[in-house]
Amino acid sequence: MVVSSGIPTEKYPLLGIFELDQAKALAQEGNEVVFLGVDLRSIRRWRRWGISRGNKDGVDYYLFNLPAGRLHLKLLCKIGQYCLSRLYKKVELDFGKPDIIHAHFTEMGCIVSRLSKKECVPYVITEHSSKINQYNISNELVSCAKEAYQNANSVIAVGTTLSRNIFRHTGIKSIVVPNIINTELFFKCTRQQHDKFHLVTTSNLISLKRTWQIIQALAMINPSEIDYKLTIIGDGPERESILYWSKALGLENRVDMVGYQPREAIASIYENADVFILVSSSETFGVAYVEAMAAGLPVIATRCGGPEDFVNENNGLLVDVDNITQISSAIVKIYSSINRYKVENLRAFVKDRFAPKIIAERLYGIYQSIVKI
Repeated sequence: MVVSSGIPTEKYPLLGIFELDQAKALAQEGNEVVFLGVDLRSIRRWRRWGISRGNKDGVDYYLFNLPAGRLHLKLLCKIGQYCLSRLYKKVELDFGKPDIIHAHFTEMGCIVSRLSKKECVPYVITEHSSKINQYNISNELVSCAKEAYQNANSVIAVGTTLSRNIFRHTGIKSIVVPNIINTELFFKCTRQQHDKFHLVTTSNLISLKRTWQIIQALAMINPSEIDYKLTIIGDGPERESILYWSKALGLENRVDMVGYQPREAIASIYENADVFILVSSSETFGVAYVEAMAAGLPVIATRCGGPEDFVNENNGLLVDVDNITQISSAIVKIYSSINRYKVENLRAFVKDRFAPKIIAERLYGIYQSIVKI
């Protein structure tokens, strides 16, 4: 039983995407998987309320949509426990008692911990949260995290830095298992001939992604030396700031903002790109980087907690957070040595470390260590 805060929809394609990818990979390896989503987002996130069920990409799912919004964390967890308990009863009637529950993110782990105790079902939690990855976090979040982790049979972190921060905040050791990457989709990318040196970035346009710094770094490069363009995939509150910097620096004709795109459209854009760049101030892992590598693109990333686990001289460059000069220099360096990054080598690296089968087998080994399957 995989428990998430929701499931991807056409309107919200990123909601629960990592969790669903994991559920699909486990199912493809012959496991019976049921996906539960407890969506407590505010009323502003429009969706059908109440309980629903269905099947997505071969995985049975049950959803409880209840608009709660920004409540005190303890109250939010109590509401989540009620919703999850309702879903659990329905799933147990339809499929029987699960062998193990796999929760994702701090709050959902806290919600699952009490269900686990009540129903005598072991659980594991995978932590992805950038909140936990910060140096200083609130006492409220520490309390929630301790409840989620201490009662779990195993705690999984998606990155090494996150694992260290989990221990620093809670004293609990975790296993590092990275996110699954949709290799099948991005391995199909065929590199196309195109004009200009094409950079692409994909993220929510929020402050910690620092997207405007890419534009500031590009402004330091003479277009007569490198004829470049930048495609920005994603949307969010920083959109206006990014538009401002594009115009203020005279780059509006070189920057194309295409908004949120489905994965298939992203893969198509990558076919006409040369390098992926994302200069976040904090990442727990960095799925977007690895998806770009799977499409055959070298990457420019920051030393922000996640990319250090997998970005190296063979697949890209690392720069310091908030160092625009280093970002600009990295772009020039990648441009000058672009031919050394071979598509087949980038894809082999991704396949060996992040393919669904690889991660599913690692998770199954963890499950086996907890229950007799």
